[in-house]
Amino acid sequence: MKAHIFGTSPFIPDAAIIDSDEFFKLSGGNTGNLVFCHAISRIFNTDANSYSWGSELKHLNKSSDRLVVPLANQLGSHVDLAKLADVFSNISIPLIGVGLGAQGPISGIDPNSIPDGSWKWLKAMISNAPCEQPNISLRGELTLEAIRSKGMAQHCIVTGCPSNFINPSNMLGREIYRRRGNGLRRIAVVAGNPFLPQFRILEQSLVKLMESNDGVYICQHPLDMVRLSLGENISIERNNMISYRDYINPTLSEDKFLEWFRRYSYSYSSVPEWILAMKRFDVVVGTRIHGVMAGIQAGVPSVCLCIDSRTLELCQTMGIPYLNSNDYKHGISLEIIESCLKKWDWNSYDDMRQILAKRFDQFSSWNGLVTHGALHKIIKLTNNNLEEKKKHNRHQQSNASIEDRYKNIFLHLERIVDLPNPKILSYGCSDGYEPNDLAGKYFHNGFIVGCEIDSTAIKIAKKNNRFPNRVKIIESTSENLEKEGLFNVVIAMSVLCLWPQTKDLMDISKLYPFEKFDSLVDKLVSMLQPEGILCIYNSNYSVNDSSAFKDLEVIDSESLPKSQQVKLFDKTGRPLESQLVRGIIYKKKYK
Repeated sequence: MKAHIFGTSPFIPDAAIIDSDEFFKLSGGNTGNLVFCHAISRIFNTDANSYSWGSELKHLNKSSDRLVVPLANQLGSHVDLAKLADVFSNISIPLIGVGLGAQGPISGIDPNSIPDGSWKWLKAMISNAPCEQPNISLRGELTLEAIRSKGMAQHCIVTGCPSNFINPSNMLGREIYRRRGNGLRRIAVVAGNPFLPQFRILEQSLVKLMESNDGVYICQHPLDMVRLSLGENISIERNNMISYRDYINPTLSEDKFLEWFRRYSYSYSSVPEWILAMKRFDVVVGTRIHGVMAGIQAGVPSVCLCIDSRTLELCQTMGIPYLNSNDYKHGISLEIIESCLKKWDWNSYDDMRQILAKRFDQFSSWNGLVTHGALHKIIKLTNNNLEEKKKHNRHQQSNASIEDRYKNIFLHLERIVDLPNPKILSYGCSDGYEPNDLAGKYFHNGFIVGCEIDSTAIKIAKKNNRFPNRVKIIESTSENLEKEGLFNVVIAMSVLCLWPQTKDLMDISKLYPFEKFDSLVDKLVSMLQPEGILCIYNSNYSVNDSSAFKDLEVIDSESLPKSQQVKLFDKTGRPLESQLVRGIIYKKKYK
């Protein structure tokens, strides 16, 4: 499959010879757009040129081309995308949306404040998905909650921002934290929004820190700020000039203010140039998330001063150092910035970044795309730690999961499990979507135990647990599982497999021997109450071929899937001639 960027270009061609108005237009109205568009371009190895919304697409092929749409804060009361809904509805090439976020006050988002036209646009995107799996990646859980309220969460997956995957190191957080020890002698400030007067004193305190620490003032938005940074002030109305001065440095005359901008400010036209420039500084700080991400990807300690839900959501999803701007309306000091960086949990950032990288890779694979560049290297470096995998005798290596992934199967389970308070094991629960689904949508009076090997996934699952009284997340050890006793239902979805490693293989007997599968099936059956229910789907082998099958009977139904994504093999490790599943739900025989 060939990916094409459908939106803002990842760089500004001829930046040196065009005027600031064209410069600003080509950046999509904010040079921060270049950062995540560059990341997308590198991840999918796209052509340098992009297709703008409304471009002629007749030469593209529906079966071999994909339109990757860089998204931002499109969901919010600030914009109605009704007209775009019609444009996207008429596109025949499959669409993949990357980085969608919802915007609102820092206190949260009201989904009902988002115009109906914008929800219509999102439905148009979803209806043109390349497959049945999610084709929209999201900035964070806050956006997912808003989309869930409109019944579209199953089409989305949280991956953070692709700008998190520009630097190829899988230990970037550790490298940033070590650099913090060098001191904060040079400061890069990402210029704020002059239309938010409540943060005027905060901005002025950042400017003073920048001036006294041999810094730079990076302008992304609005147009007049970019004009000033490029030395083109003729088109700026005098009243606007005065308002910018009063916001940034009110002690200066108009002429001195122009001199100040020539001395300190800069707007970048390409991301490699931007990140390379940030390496010269000891800290990057400001209210614009993608300016801060340029610092992070340069390996420089960086702090985002969150002004709304979109910046807060991204920082919390990815583990970026942040402070709430509302707490510093009267100014901020270098000591506060240093304290924030000192308290930053760099280890959690690295863990989260690795799991988000794997999740984004799985998202890409679902939609027929192969990842490249830094994201691919992050995953490769992470997967090179084979000792942990051997130690845990692990089956499936991927932690990628999405909301309500197995809806039809779980609906059938709900119908056949006739117990008032069923006790259910979600074996290999990843980052917690499955236990939340089971507790919130299918078994409202059930008690769910989610077990997982991966320590990072366990942290995320515990953090995302929406039903703490009915969902328990534990490390998957024999001792922990024995303490939980027997279960009425045991579920293992996309766990007893190695996927996509086995996708194109004709013999998996050495990579994933049947004996390993057989042993785990036997273990899962032993954890069931008599007449308990076993549910296994997306496995490399069939439960019908296992030694434990003699203690089970198949529960069949027309509503259950007849095939699966994961390739099926016989007991010798050879592909089965028929890839139809012979069973998904089983009942343990009473003895």
